[in-house]
Amino acid sequence: MAKKVLNLNDMMEKWLNENLHKFSIEQIKSLRDNPDLLIEPMFEAVKQHCKEFGLDYTQTQVYGEEQKYLKRKKQEQVSGRKWAYLDSPLSQELFDMATHAALDRKIISTHETTYLYHRKSIKPVAFKVFMDAYVLGHKPSGRLTKRMAEKLIRFNEFYDQNYSLDMFEQLSRKEQLLFYAKHIADGLTEEQEQFVSQFIDKHDYLPIFRLIEAYYENSKYQSCIAARDYSGLCGGERKSIEQIQSDLGVTPQRAHLLVRRGFFGGLYHIDIPLDCWDPYQSLFTEPLLRLESCHYEQIKEEEQLHMDINEYMLILQRRLPWAHSVWSVKRGDERIWGVHRNYYWKFRFYSFFDDIREEQLRKDRPKAVTIDLGRACKSKKYLSIAADEELTHEETEAIISILKTILKEMLGIEAKGNKVIFPARKPRTKK
Repeated sequence: MAKKVLNLNDMMEKWLNENLHKFSIEQIKSLRDNPDLLIEPMFEAVKQHCKEFGLDYTQTQVYGEEQKYLKRKKQEQVSGRKWAYLDSPLSQELFDMATHAALDRKIISTHETTYLYHRKSIKPVAFKVFMDAYVLGHKPSGRLTKRMAEKLIRFNEFYDQNYSLDMFEQLSRKEQLLFYAKHIADGLTEEQEQFVSQFIDKHDYLPIFRLIEAYYENSKYQSCIAARDYSGLCGGERKSIEQIQSDLGVTPQRAHLLVRRGFFGGLYHIDIPLDCWDPYQSLFTEPLLRLESCHYEQIKEEEQLHMDINEYMLILQRRLPWAHSVWSVKRGDERIWGVHRNYYWKFRFYSFFDDIREEQLRKDRPKAVTIDLGRACKSKKYLSIAADEELTHEETEAIISILKTILKEMLGIEAKGNKVIFPARKPRTKK
């Protein structure tokens, strides 16, 4: 019988080689998430082979695997119906927040989250199904160790007690906003919480920029402390790299690195639910946000901010969900920021403006150079990986409009029609 089982395995491999071409690219990509696309047809093929060769299918190893598969599938279907109510954007938002908080509090490690991502179980419904079928059901799966299972059980309890959909929906509007606030800036002081509470009473939304300041104020991370002290982000006196080096007991190179990490890594680390940005949408409507139109003074007064204009623009650049920084140049003591609102995920604005700036600064240009903005929008060099197909006419026109605005407002370059022309330039010779 062992030899016959081996033959069956050969048949399965042969069937796979003969039939894989029938699957579309999309189906092949989704095989990991939808094993039924491949597994069930293979079982049927083996049954057919057994019939042709006069073998008893129920006596093969494949039959045993099919029974396990069907039992597992049935369990998952039952569990899936049980947790179906978790399949909502709000539930996903709360689950992401719980994952973030659990990592911070060392309830789980990056190892567990990586395992979940690989299993495609990071969605709340799928996570609960996974917990039911494998972890709480004590059924090992893949690389799931006992220690990992124990951490996931603790995380499951933490999620249910602190971030569950049932718990959240029972809160009032103000309580929900305070819930978000305490998550964004973990460890709010009594004074900070009182200000946020009063702000909610007056405006019915969260003071996001003030909460970002509070995050840095309360942070225990060296990088955030370094960035805060270097920039005076929270109203303190600005410190030099030498002072930060002395305070933290690190080398000058490490101090520089911590400052940079604190700004960029720190800003990305703050977990802000997307809905919390909605009240700001009416303020940021221009395709290019400049210093005179970024509403800094208004927001600074309303939210009682200590940060200066550069830190404020840095936050807009890094965290505003519907915006993306295109370019920043320093003119004297002032830094000019450009932020555009749309299409950044389809067009590589940074790459385009790097090339424009390089051409603009060239000292030697034997002949005139013409850059066609329409062609740039079709160039693979500037199209993002996310743009899996050519831009539509409307998208192209919108991007060209944004490019023209930025060229004129930030780099002083006037486009002629849809073309940017750099005239010939000879290098200056020393007399």
